Formats: sequence, C-alpha cells, structure tokens
Amino acid sequence: MDEVAGKVETLVVRSCGLDEGVFRLDAPLRGYGLDSVRAVDLVVSLEEAFGISISDLEAAGMVTGRDVVDLVRRRRAVLP
Repeated sequence: MDEVAGKVETLVVRSCGLDEGVFRLDAPLRGYGLDSVRAVDLVVSLEEAFGISISDLEAAGMVTGRDVVDLVRRRRAVLP
C-alpha cells in the first residue's frame, strides 16, 4: 500500500470508528457506517491531511476507499 492509500485508510478507520485491519479499499464506505456526518468529518480530515479542497460533488462520488484514494491523487496532481 502506498502513502496516499495508507493515509486514506487511517482517516477512514478514524472517521468510522473501525478496528484496524477491517478496512478494504474496494468495499463500500456505507458498509463501514459512513453516514453524512462522518462523511463531512472524513472530507475535512482529507483536506487537512493532504492540503487539498474537495467539492460536495466530488465527496458524493466517494463510494469506496479506492474512490477516495483516486480523488486525493487527482486533487494533488492539480496543486500548483
């Protein structure tokens, strides 16, 4: 697992209150209890951790952990 995926895993685990080792990148985040409140917490954590901005539309597209990793990579690629 690379740096981005590892950090995303840590943030999802923290936001959803999961035990270590439970999270899988390809599993739906809702299955881990990611509701609207936790999703906002996750987005704020991602923005702070990676120095990026995530729009509401982008956040709505975060269905799996892999979606989150891909989004973070895309957003980081456009930073000046």
